[in-house]
Amino acid sequence: IFRLGTHRKKKRQKREFASLIKLWQAGMGEFHWEYLAIKGRLELQNPMHTGFIMGGLSWISGMIPSPRVDLMIRPYFSSQLNTDLKGQVRFRVQPARFVWQVGITYFKYRK
Repeated sequence: IFRLGTHRKKKRQKREFASLIKLWQAGMGEFHWEYLAIKGRLELQNPMHTGFIMGGLSWISGMIPSPRVDLMIRPYFSSQLNTDLKGQVRFRVQPARFVWQVGITYFKYRK
């Protein structure tokens, strides 16, 4: 049985979800990434997995040649699981601009 109310409800839910996505994007646009550092040792039980991960990390660090990214991970190829990684991420946000942008987006797409 086709019900009109259900169709309208789904349409309204989609519209509300789209508004939430726009609100999320507006808020996240005010976060500015400043620094990422990962340091430590990587040793997985399968040396092949260690090699795959190190190859991927080398590719990523080569694609992002930036002083804001510091990946210093030493691979150890053995049959033991002994991984010790430490990381640091730094973001900058201005609370007044964040609240302003989210508020404007909320009132713009509110219906």
